[in-house]
Amino acid sequence: MATNAQPRLTFDVHGPITVGTLDEANMLDAMNVTEFGNGVLEYVKDKPGLNLLLNFEHVDYMSSAALTELLRINEALRNNKGSVRLCGLTKDIRKVFQ
Repeated sequence: MATNAQPRLTFDVHGPITVGTLDEANMLDAMNVTEFGNGVLEYVKDKPGLNLLLNFEHVDYMSSAALTELLRINEALRNNKGSVRLCGLTKDIRKVFQ
């Protein structure tokens, strides 16, 4: 798998929670982070009250630029009475948030 592959997002509905998984990018960096953000925003735009769980289990590296995209996603969901949570974060990715 190429380290700078474009993020492929899959969304699976599990009752009241939709899980969004990044499947084909082990890195979120300047090369693909905007595509990630736009892909999520496109999915959530017409889904009021969506509870989204973003799964990062396949992501080994995330640049700080991804935080901007996550903030955009959070704002879009909150404005539409939804929420976003994250799971599958490695220790290195958790450091980005610190």
